[in-house]
Amino acid sequence: MSSAVLLKNTKTNTSDFAHDVVDFFAGHRAGHLSKWLYSNPQFEGDKACGADAWKHVIEAAKRGSDYYVFLKEKSIIRHAVPRLKDVFSQSLRMIDLGPGSEEAIRDKVMPFVHAYAPNVREYVGVDVSRDTLTMARNEVLAAGLPMESGSLERDFIQDRFFYGDRTNREVAAIFGLTLCNMTIDPRVPGLPSKLLTSYFQRLQSHFNSKENWLMVTQDTNQDPASLARAYETITDHYMRLLYRIQRDTPVTSGFDPEGFRMEVDYFDNTQACALCFVPEKDMAFSIGDESFALKKGQRLYFHNAFKFDEPTFLSAARSAGFDVVQSVREKENPCVLHVLKARMS
Repeated sequence: MSSAVLLKNTKTNTSDFAHDVVDFFAGHRAGHLSKWLYSNPQFEGDKACGADAWKHVIEAAKRGSDYYVFLKEKSIIRHAVPRLKDVFSQSLRMIDLGPGSEEAIRDKVMPFVHAYAPNVREYVGVDVSRDTLTMARNEVLAAGLPMESGSLERDFIQDRFFYGDRTNREVAAIFGLTLCNMTIDPRVPGLPSKLLTSYFQRLQSHFNSKENWLMVTQDTNQDPASLARAYETITDHYMRLLYRIQRDTPVTSGFDPEGFRMEVDYFDNTQACALCFVPEKDMAFSIGDESFALKKGQRLYFHNAFKFDEPTFLSAARSAGFDVVQSVREKENPCVLHVLKARMS
């Protein structure tokens, strides 16, 4: 068992963050701040600690909070593991797209690895965060299984790359429902399904084996009241992003991170569960050379969790070159696990 070299994709995170924030307040882009939610504190009392806040979300969810997503997804994955013997019937490389937290690795990916350990010869984590990849690799190596472990510091939607050298079978898993966290304006009809198809196309382009499988979860809950309860329950996690703006950009004093509330909208025509910051007062501030004037009650959409119905979701997968092999469901669980197989070109 060995550990592969971490392949780095160099980026200047601080300047990228400031650029995204300027675009957000200027109205040039919407729904694109998701990747900046999981910050770590830099000093005692730092309120920009989204990663810690997320851990509290998961702990509360396990106690039965309205935020259902983590436990429902975990349940459908556990239900699916013994049903996928055909997928894991041969020697393969296991690809973990966006490993997430230690708990996510243990509860979502490692059950497959443990169940089919003799055939899982290599684990490859793919993420933009080097810290996340180091953590994921350590979790996998700690299991003591006879397999290789590697990491790719890449954006699996934006970047072009292969998961590894040519092999016979690759099985990629994208859990955490991240495929539907689209960085677009949630109010534009037609755009989400086109973008979802392009996401599937990019995921397919990374495969470099003779036989390629993709496991992906989706949340089909389209009840506005349920979605509002779920996401408003974890408001504190999202509000940390405002403190990060204050900490990590050259914003002037007119910006008040405590002068916003968070609200949840659901748009039937796009199937978007959209989260927005709403100023509770007028604000005027600058970031570098850019000046902004926010109005009280203005809706600023920063994060989307699209809740596609199954026909829309699977149509996008088929259009991108995947065949639907199996969809695993549980009664009264809005989360579904789909097993897709890339068509041979």
